[in-house]
Amino acid sequence: MTTPSGPDLAAVITLIDEHADKRLSVPELARYARVSVRWLQRRFQEELGVSPNAYIRLTRLRRIHEDLLAGDPEAGCTVEAVTSRWGVRHCGRFAAWYRSHYDELPSATLHRR
Repeated sequence: MTTPSGPDLAAVITLIDEHADKRLSVPELARYARVSVRWLQRRFQEELGVSPNAYIRLTRLRRIHEDLLAGDPEAGCTVEAVTSRWGVRHCGRFAAWYRSHYDELPSATLHRR
């Protein structure tokens, strides 16, 4: 993982997109970009309308949704396996968040084929 030479929100977004399956923290992202945590939080809010943590969660949510749509329960794909791959630790909280975003449970998405 290379470090950008200055404050570059695009580089941080790329890092999140490429490593959404890893545990990422705002302080780590700020160090990566060589900026303050506050600068990073402010830029995310100004440019994307969300906090860095919200962007990380939304990125993971989108990836999980894509994996569930592509998954085959007949071949052994499970919601637990998909969410685990993306670093979800609280399945109940995740299911509620997923449902509020996609208006269905993750299991319904997986079995939609």
